[in-house]
Amino acid sequence: MGLARFEFKPGIDKQLTETGAGELKEFVDCDFVRFRYGLPEKIGGWVKAYTANALIGAPRAQKSYTSNSAVKFDAIGTNKKFYIFDATNGTMNDETPQSKGTRGKAAAITTVGAFTSTTSSATVTCTCAAHGASVGDFVTISAVSSLSSTGYSASDFTDNPFEILAVPTAGTFNITMASVETGGGMSTTGTATFTIQITIGNYTSSLGFGWGAGPWGDSTWGSPRPTSVDIDAGNWSIDNYGEDVVATIYNGGTYYFDTSAFEGGGTDPLINLIDYNTGTDAYSLNVNSTTMPSTARFSIISTPDRHLILFGTETTIGTAATQDPMFVSWSDQESIGNFVPTQTNTAGSQKLSDGAEIRSAIRSRGQILIWTDTAMHTMQFIGPPFTFGFQQAGRQCGCVGQHAAVDINGVAYWMSNTGFYKYDGSVKGLPCSVQDYIFDDIRLVPEIYAGVNSDFHEITWFYPTSTSDIIDRCVTYNYLEDVWYNGTLARTTWVDRGVFNFPYATNFLPTSTATATPTVQGVTPGRSFLYAQENGDDDDGSAITANLTSGDFMMESGENLISVSRFIPDFKNMTGTVSFTIQLRNYPAETKTGSRLGPFTLTPTTNKIDCRARARQGAIKIESSATGDAWRFGTLRLDIQASGLR
Repeated sequence: MGLARFEFKPGIDKQLTETGAGELKEFVDCDFVRFRYGLPEKIGGWVKAYTANALIGAPRAQKSYTSNSAVKFDAIGTNKKFYIFDATNGTMNDETPQSKGTRGKAAAITTVGAFTSTTSSATVTCTCAAHGASVGDFVTISAVSSLSSTGYSASDFTDNPFEILAVPTAGTFNITMASVETGGGMSTTGTATFTIQITIGNYTSSLGFGWGAGPWGDSTWGSPRPTSVDIDAGNWSIDNYGEDVVATIYNGGTYYFDTSAFEGGGTDPLINLIDYNTGTDAYSLNVNSTTMPSTARFSIISTPDRHLILFGTETTIGTAATQDPMFVSWSDQESIGNFVPTQTNTAGSQKLSDGAEIRSAIRSRGQILIWTDTAMHTMQFIGPPFTFGFQQAGRQCGCVGQHAAVDINGVAYWMSNTGFYKYDGSVKGLPCSVQDYIFDDIRLVPEIYAGVNSDFHEITWFYPTSTSDIIDRCVTYNYLEDVWYNGTLARTTWVDRGVFNFPYATNFLPTSTATATPTVQGVTPGRSFLYAQENGDDDDGSAITANLTSGDFMMESGENLISVSRFIPDFKNMTGTVSFTIQLRNYPAETKTGSRLGPFTLTPTTNKIDCRARARQGAIKIESSATGDAWRFGTLRLDIQASGLR
């Protein structure tokens, strides 16, 4: 038969069998590979954008922006902290809000009889009435004095913040010192001032389990099955109000970061908007407590009209018990602390229908798109007297989580609990060639994050598998070429190139104890890193193991064995080496084996490879695993011929 040309279709198809996909000349699996111009290639690498230290906690939201003075910033909210990365000056700044059990820039707690310690133990119990703190919160201790019967000095408490490791009672909490007690041990002696940061949440959501939970037929008889999310992970929404930042903790307060004050040397953290006086541009405790909701699920700024929109707020301002997950509230125009509607302002509210909770919202062309758990609505600025008009755009098309929807040039794409959708004026299901693979092994939690990589026309959803507490897989849709592919790139947040020359993304490692910013005494494991994506070919200096596998090809009906004696590879932009394997089997149920003499190492100068391969079905697998490797695969020519029936 001589040389036969095999030209594979772009994308990954896991809906068919490997034999069925092979008959259509399709690929069936890949990792760290994308498809561009119809051809597969290894994805670009990444390097740390912030190289000094790690971040504390799991990042859940990210927003890059440029100040009026052209300084580049990246705001990152984790389940433990809120950071402002000053990229121009290369500093990572902890701007986590203060708490005191209430909100905003509240006064710290000063107390007498503050510490209890035990000889040879590093645990110190702090007595602090009505502290309102939870395990995992952070406390800064200052003005320490009047210590007695202890080897600790005031400086041992005031050098670094502490993580609260236990809360034995409502009036005490435990911290870990840098060294053990060498004195006789304190017994509630000393005075101190405690400043406690706000509680954000867990790094992962907890799912409810129980007898009969979940849909009929899910799992096996007698097994507990997951229901909806029982405890949501700590999450943030982040947006810009001019050059400043508005950030909302999921089911918590909404906070404000004054960028110009920060650039001027200010040291204030995020301040609750309830304490922000929009008239004087100053802070005053509870100044907006009767004019804006204290709790929301998330927020967004409407542009260009500049209303602050809060989703899932209380229906009666200041009464947290009236929080309604389907209620939308918006501020007066240019007055983001005033949500009380009058005849002379544009504040207002609206309760949505069709669904149990609002899940997500994004800006699109001339409107805001809102998703509940079951439906999609549009919100459009129409001016007085109603300010915004609402319409339901679709049913049975809800969004899985707060960050699982994106907009590209006026077209929205999102992940639901059962599939993918897009909206371009009407809601449409998005056929996905890896859908069963994704939804048969996914943990449907609000942490799922969608990122856009516009240089490659990609939308990637990062998600956790069914047995994982952290994001460990991804699925990518190339919206220009209409192809899908899967992988194991794990990122918890992602912002597209624009402010920065590369996309910026974060990765969370729950067991990492890497040195973190800021330095915290007794901090528990769980660190994250900020990466500049599509930068080089490697994983921050280490190799990326990429692979690509085709479906099984065969001779005509597959009755005859095929014999392959040589092949001619076709690669472009190749550096380093590629491992090439011809995988063989006689029946679809058999385990694949590599061809004799293989796998074969290919270089940019490889012209042809002589081989020995004989079976009814064959597939190819391309792998690269060394630093500096890069490649794009084209077509394949095999010297192939029939070789009898057995």
